Amino acid sequence: MTAVPPLDDAPHPDDNRPDPAPETGIGQMIFNAEAHDNATVYQAANMTVTVHEAPEQVSPFHLELRDAAARLADSVGGATNAESRRRRLSDPFALGVCWHTAEEGGTGRRPGPGHHPGRNPAGLPDDRLDNNGLDGRLDDLGRVYERVASKRLVVLGKPGSGKSVLAMHFVLNRLKGRGNTGPVPVVFRLGLWDPSKEGLRNWLLAQLLFEVPFLGAPISGGSSLAAVLFDGGWILPVLDGLDEIVPEQRHQALRELNATGMPLLLTSQPGQYNAAVAAVGALTNAAVIVLDDLTLDDLAGYLPPTGPGPASGKWEPVLARLREQPTQRQCEVVRTGISTPLMAGLARAVYTDTPDRDPAELLDPARFPTADAVEAHLLNEFVPTVYDRRPPNPGNAVRPEPTWQGRREDAERWLGYLAQHQHGPDFAWWMLGNTIPRYQRALVIGVLGAGMCAPVGWLLFGPAGALVCALALGLIGGLVGWSEGPRPERMEVRITGRARQVLLHIAINLMGGLTVGLLGWPAVRLCGWFALPVAGAVGNAIGSALSSRARGLDTRAQLHEIKVGTMGGAAGGFAVGLVGWLTDLPTGSYTDWVVLGLTVGLAFGLGAGLIARMKIETVVRPSDLLVANRNYAIFQTLTVTIAYGIVAGVLAGPRYLVAGPVIGLAFGFGAHAWGRWLLLARILLPLRGHLPWPVWAFLTDAHEREVLRQAGAAYQFRHARLQESLAARHAERGRDRT
Repeated sequence: MTAVPPLDDAPHPDDNRPDPAPETGIGQMIFNAEAHDNATVYQAANMTVTVHEAPEQVSPFHLELRDAAARLADSVGGATNAESRRRRLSDPFALGVCWHTAEEGGTGRRPGPGHHPGRNPAGLPDDRLDNNGLDGRLDDLGRVYERVASKRLVVLGKPGSGKSVLAMHFVLNRLKGRGNTGPVPVVFRLGLWDPSKEGLRNWLLAQLLFEVPFLGAPISGGSSLAAVLFDGGWILPVLDGLDEIVPEQRHQALRELNATGMPLLLTSQPGQYNAAVAAVGALTNAAVIVLDDLTLDDLAGYLPPTGPGPASGKWEPVLARLREQPTQRQCEVVRTGISTPLMAGLARAVYTDTPDRDPAELLDPARFPTADAVEAHLLNEFVPTVYDRRPPNPGNAVRPEPTWQGRREDAERWLGYLAQHQHGPDFAWWMLGNTIPRYQRALVIGVLGAGMCAPVGWLLFGPAGALVCALALGLIGGLVGWSEGPRPERMEVRITGRARQVLLHIAINLMGGLTVGLLGWPAVRLCGWFALPVAGAVGNAIGSALSSRARGLDTRAQLHEIKVGTMGGAAGGFAVGLVGWLTDLPTGSYTDWVVLGLTVGLAFGLGAGLIARMKIETVVRPSDLLVANRNYAIFQTLTVTIAYGIVAGVLAGPRYLVAGPVIGLAFGFGAHAWGRWLLLARILLPLRGHLPWPVWAFLTDAHEREVLRQAGAAYQFRHARLQESLAARHAERGRDRT
């Protein structure tokens, strides 16, 4: 508290020294006032008066939401900061990305002198809508956004102009000043959205739940934490890449955005945005800014190295010539070619960070007659350059990872395969197998299933049994291979502190097992053994529905669990029915089936009780999800093996226990993302030379070398233009080989 002089020593009115603290008059006395939590303390001489204020009443529900938003902010901030550091966005410093205010309608052209919009689409006061009303630089982004009354801002820029980088800076800026109750900015990659299949709100919630597992926790009313935060305005969507949505769906996406008045930031290329605007109208109540090219001052501060060394002066003659001869043809070509943050970053990697490369070669008009030629050169040279040196952040220091330093041709081939066969901006580890054509996937998994089942069929039933088993499991494997495969669930195996959940899931799965027994016996007696899949599907559907609800999963995840459970129950019923048909087993008594169903339910209940939502407070990294899904798949494989081994052994005899592992392995590889990853991405693609054997280490290394960037639980190429360049060269090499 500020020291207060006695009243008789108070400053004379003629003394113009500043008072040490604000003063408040009460009667004829002068008090110093100081605010404290829920109180104001007034002090003068030997008297202290404390005026208590009623504390703000905050409901427990609001406190829970505020805490969840704070956790989300920490999660998003940590992930964004880590990716910003990895991509060296501020090394040596952040590029001076600038923008100007677009004319009304967002055409991307700078308004001319005397331009006065006829209406106020951004909800700005009239005195803020002058020609430079929203012009600014990267450091001004937060203030510019605050000037938009509707809090709806569109950022337009050509490829490589820094839209995604600006979105990351926007997130970090908003998080820095959000306080306890401000909305949390979260980046959503619009290239993953198909507006024809899913509405905006549902898609945003699905992405939140997928990227941040703890938001799937249930809250009052049965909604997920993510849904309550979103509907309550605690989340500020940063929608990156309207231009990445397929062309025929962009107008529908813009129509969906116009149907909501929520605050947002949207990025796009000007042409694609304007085409959608022409179809459905501009984004309602939104201000529009357009990113500008980098200036020579920006390049002069960014391209030269920051410290002394052999490369310290290599850019000086190039930049000097660009300044001295701005209208000379080749100077215009070079300046235009490196005028975007993407190209400036590539130029720094190719020339500044490589001592034996001289940027003066860009001034050769024979080699680089156009700006496009300069850009193509930088794109082509980037990957070979970064693979000729060690990555800037080598990973595990204890167990060295495989290195691809000096293997530029192999790296280009592998990256080119990914670039050519990846559909959409993201490629996730669980989708790598889908780069193989459908018929090849179906053939490989079908043959593998047949090969796994045939020896067991021969052992149990002879040659005829081997043929039937091979055909049955081969058909199932072919169907699994033809499908796109499951998305990995945010679940993990947890042993400690699960006693209550284990008991709950035992009760639930006993009900499911009892259903299988009650339905299976009359179905088999009336229709034969091949009616058992129906009973298995119904029983598993009931058990999955109750189990997923007990685990507090959101509606989308519950439906997925029910779908997988139904398919698994049908497949398991088919396998057991096949055993019964081949051995001509008697159906037994109703009591036997009930006891058997309860036994199977007990086995599944023990397994389900040890499965829980991933206990991760941060945005999920690709490696986190891979490890969790691997453990989940292995655990469920063991559970299914035990359960169906018991069924086959009890029905047909101890020697038929071997059917359990066959069914369990088929379930583990077919129903889980990790199983497909292991078969297709870890074995088949390396066998064919499309990827290296240590696939994961290669992807991690490419991320460290800044060829890839992390996008939540998936990877992306550094930029779509880099992906296009790698894909084109890979296709060209393929034509040369043929």
